Amino acid sequence: MENNVHTGKLPFKVKLGFGVGTVGDSIPYTLFFSYFVYFLTDFVGLSAALAGVISFVAVLSQAVISPVIGFASDNSTNPNGRRRPFMKAVILPYAIVTVLLFLPLNIGGTGAFVYYLLMAILLQVGYSFWCAPWDALGAELTQDYTERNNVRLFIGIAGYPACLIASSGTIGMVGLFGDNPRMGWFVGALICAVFVLLGGTAAIKSTKGYENVDPEAEKVKISVSALFMQYAGILKIKCYRWLTVMQFIFVLGYIILTSAAIYMLSYVAGLNEGQQSIFYVANTLLCLVSLPIATGFANKFDKKLCVYVFLAASAVALVIFFFVGVNGFMSALVFSFCLSFATTVFYGILYSLIYDCCQVHELATGKQSEGSMLALSRFAQTLASALGGLALGLLLTAIGYDPANVTESMVRGILFICTIVPAATTLISLAALLKYKMTPSRFQDVLDALEAKKNGQEVDLNDFRDII
Repeated sequence: MENNVHTGKLPFKVKLGFGVGTVGDSIPYTLFFSYFVYFLTDFVGLSAALAGVISFVAVLSQAVISPVIGFASDNSTNPNGRRRPFMKAVILPYAIVTVLLFLPLNIGGTGAFVYYLLMAILLQVGYSFWCAPWDALGAELTQDYTERNNVRLFIGIAGYPACLIASSGTIGMVGLFGDNPRMGWFVGALICAVFVLLGGTAAIKSTKGYENVDPEAEKVKISVSALFMQYAGILKIKCYRWLTVMQFIFVLGYIILTSAAIYMLSYVAGLNEGQQSIFYVANTLLCLVSLPIATGFANKFDKKLCVYVFLAASAVALVIFFFVGVNGFMSALVFSFCLSFATTVFYGILYSLIYDCCQVHELATGKQSEGSMLALSRFAQTLASALGGLALGLLLTAIGYDPANVTESMVRGILFICTIVPAATTLISLAALLKYKMTPSRFQDVLDALEAKKNGQEVDLNDFRDII
């Protein structure tokens, strides 16, 4: 492969441009998981159970397609690169579907179910086509242990304002349109789609020349058996396997919390649309404050320790809030601040850990499979998200959720869903992370061994049994 591999610092414009590409991840993700079930139950008129089914099926479609896209990009022989051509092809239709997801149609129960299910599936497929190659491109940009943390820092710097556009901007539009809130959802989604298109295009252009291109690569026949063989080999890597288990468990609870947050803000904290819009602005600022703190901690100490400290602290905070409640705007802000570090660490530092696993797999197999490895991580998270969305619908049904008849037990049930459930999954996920044995020194050992193999030297893989 033509050696475009960077082992040190990256230019500012490359990190910033790649980071801006998070709009293709953050905006549709936030729209879907923060508002879609709520939009279906309170504005389209579908039951919570049907809304949960739509969410589950749509997200499950992403789980199925992401590994295929990751595998296809790994084995692409496109002269323009393995990742960017996928990103370039999907960005426009992806933005269009983002708008259509919140199109205010009055077509009845069955028609609404079919339409929104189809749009949700198309959105999740577009999400896969963007995120699988974009994630992999992040692993290719540099192999420097701490610079990868900084790459994720730029994603956070761009990502939290992107989430603000999707969260505060959208609910703000709903409030602005007053008597026609369904049109507010549509306009909010339209604004989001414009940012997806512009930010995605910027990422495609700024990273040109920074991905591996091999003009002599042999074309690999993409088949079901080849796909399963590759992913079976990836799951043999110990450090990666346990990291994937950890992700699945954490996201299961996190998605339930994220999707139920709108219910908590509305019924537990008692915030109207305008207050919720302001809340999301403040939430974004809090996340931006936590971002450099968490990244600095990881750079100075260790990535894994950073994940443990901040996720454990968030779990404790969630349990406390179950007992003290989330009462009003300021209480909701404190709740948000306690969770901001967990969000920052999981979607920032944890991905840096996944990047490191790519070199472990290369050492074990001789293959560069960043796309497949990042896609498989997405698969685990997506499967957890699908189950989380389905679980939320069932949990809301179990607590007797009815927007027309708000009871004290319903409100208490929403608080339980938003605190105890994610706290439990967070603690279980940290137990799984104990099996992840990668350290800065071990990663350097991996890089040294890779260099030795390239120079024709023998490398004893038994020396890496703790991570391979």
